[in-house]
Amino acid sequence: MGTHQPHRRLHLATHQQDQARQIQASTALDKTLASDISLFHKPPLNNLIPTAFQLPWYVPCFKYLRKLGSLNDDGTLRADAEVPDRIRKRVESVNKNLATKVLKNDRTVAELLSAEGRDEIFKEPWNIPAQTSDIEGLHELLLDSMNMRQYTWWTTQYAKVAVVYDWMLYAKTKEEQK
Repeated sequence: MGTHQPHRRLHLATHQQDQARQIQASTALDKTLASDISLFHKPPLNNLIPTAFQLPWYVPCFKYLRKLGSLNDDGTLRADAEVPDRIRKRVESVNKNLATKVLKNDRTVAELLSAEGRDEIFKEPWNIPAQTSDIEGLHELLLDSMNMRQYTWWTTQYAKVAVVYDWMLYAKTKEEQK
């Protein structure tokens, strides 16, 4: 029986670290939905992004990077931005994936919900920029669906939709969005 104790302690420590990272990532999601960007201060941002990105799921980053002054007007990282390589790769990946989406039929999120339902919107989050420019409606959808994060599939899909929202709102400056 004593031979299993070190393994149990290691498993417990790993589990506690995973839980702490999930809480940090959930906090990042919640702060992305907060309307006041001044809620963030530079030292915690520099600490939060690298830690949260150790998770194997999606964490929004554009709001944080915009606050840090690390983004160009078009949503790409500035050459002098001091961010970990994994964040640089994540920004490039999200930009590559979402910037190519062409708005085909600009419907409100309410119209999308009526036509497709919430599950379908969350099932295909990377298609949202091709279906709507309704950032406020997307924000409301995320707030209304927050309780669904307790379920495994929804946790991942919610985080993906939050990444799309974060990208739509913060990647490009208002001038660049025109």
